[in-house]
Amino acid sequence: MIAQPASAGIPFRSEDSGVGAHAMSALGVAVVLLAILWVAALYARRRGWLARWVPATSDIPSRPRLQLAGRLRLSAKTVVYEVVSGDQQRVLVTESASGVQMLPLAPSREHAS
Repeated sequence: MIAQPASAGIPFRSEDSGVGAHAMSALGVAVVLLAILWVAALYARRRGWLARWVPATSDIPSRPRLQLAGRLRLSAKTVVYEVVSGDQQRVLVTESASGVQMLPLAPSREHAS
């Protein structure tokens, strides 16, 4: 007897039942939802609705500004900085391989009022 070929193959699984299709649809939904949230946030910001949750910059107390008055390299690994704050307080900062040290300085005659 001659064997006849089977007309239908063994039904393992269909080609369209992969996980990739479900993952791509979930990713697409997530991207659409994020885009909607982003557009809503832009609209709320333009309308001023976010102002009650986000403090204005004028409400934040200002800190004294720091200014670098001078810098002196003593060696390849040691640098000394003179830093002046907004209220004219002067600090000497030494940076070396062993660490950082700070020393407050007395106000100079030219900065004294």
